[in-house]
Amino acid sequence: MNARRLPLRSRGSSLCVGGAEQIVLPDGNVKEGVKLVTTPLEIALGISKKLAQSAIVAKVDGGVWDMFRPLEADCTLELCSFEDPDGKEVCHWL
Repeated sequence: MNARRLPLRSRGSSLCVGGAEQIVLPDGNVKEGVKLVTTPLEIALGISKKLAQSAIVAKVDGGVWDMFRPLEADCTLELCSFEDPDGKEVCHWL
């Protein structure tokens, strides 16, 4: 994994870099990630290159999430392509 700069958090924040997290996929499979490091794109790449290329937006715990934004905690993750309603909605605004 490439080293990258992580945002600084103020004291008292509940977000700590580096903790393990579990990412639950729609089929029930669980992927391991690192809090504030692992992105939806990295999870997609770990499944298949084709999935990573077709995914344009993620849904994290039901909310729309950028593919490059690091995950913050244990969550459910759905990867959406242009064929999905959420993918079309995001592309509508581009």
